[in-house]
Amino acid sequence: MKYSDALISLKNHKSDRYALAGPNAFLKESFIKAAARVNPDMEIVQYDPSSQEQGLTALNADSFFTQPLIVLKEYDRILELSPYVNRFNGTVIMALSEGANLKSRGITEALSKTPVVECPKFKEYGVDYPTWIVSYITDIGYKVQQGAEDVVFSMIGPNQYVIANELEKLFVLKTDKMITTDDIKKYLSHTAVSTSYELFDHLLKGNTVKVLSIFESYARSQDNFIELTFFLGSFLEKMFKIALLSEKKADMKDIAEIVGVPFFVLKTKYASRINSLGKKFLATKIDSVCKLDVQLRLFKGNKRVLVENFFLNFSV
Repeated sequence: MKYSDALISLKNHKSDRYALAGPNAFLKESFIKAAARVNPDMEIVQYDPSSQEQGLTALNADSFFTQPLIVLKEYDRILELSPYVNRFNGTVIMALSEGANLKSRGITEALSKTPVVECPKFKEYGVDYPTWIVSYITDIGYKVQQGAEDVVFSMIGPNQYVIANELEKLFVLKTDKMITTDDIKKYLSHTAVSTSYELFDHLLKGNTVKVLSIFESYARSQDNFIELTFFLGSFLEKMFKIALLSEKKADMKDIAEIVGVPFFVLKTKYASRINSLGKKFLATKIDSVCKLDVQLRLFKGNKRVLVENFFLNFSV
């Protein structure tokens, strides 16, 4: 069952059983929160393999009052609870582990009468995010001006948790139920993620002045530069992996699948830049980022100087 269809089913109380499958932990948590909103009188209790005995007790409990909304996390590891789940007179949400095999006999039997909700991982820079942003805003009860979702994504980047936090701040600040592009620009902040991406982009273009300007703004709101080095390192490693696979004459579509980058992004943003920089340059810069990371962790003085020095010596 598609996630959007499951939300409609949940709101209309069409089922009291749902299984959440896929790698997207945020969508799973969001579905649980939506279930809580739909059933405001129910207490939410959550169990996992470490609290399996308590979960069994809750499923077996008889109550003259409203039954709780039971959430069973990593359900594929506690399938022995399935007979009790089937007999429970209340709502149960079963969140499967990321790598759960839906075709396995145990899971198939346990979920034979349960709607399985798809919680897929979004593309890093695909069309999924703007669509999800609109769905998220309207699900809360707001209307959204056309194009506002693209402004949100361009400001924040591909991070559902950050997007949700920023939008929740917007919901608190707004006095009416219409979210406009002006609201987005006024209330949403440029986050460390989007700033890091912009900084990295200019760094690879050799625009050192712009990089230092962006970092000046970044440093005013952030004093922990470890996250920045992690961001830079992860992108450089991804580019290096693409360079290695290209050298092995791997097909572009296969490379996109292996590295986890949408094909059109690989073709339009990565390929030409990697060819111009070269594998040796990328390897050298990965080494430099690793050294900077160590220095930042050990140095007791002004760490900002270390980062600025790194940027000044990052010649393209």
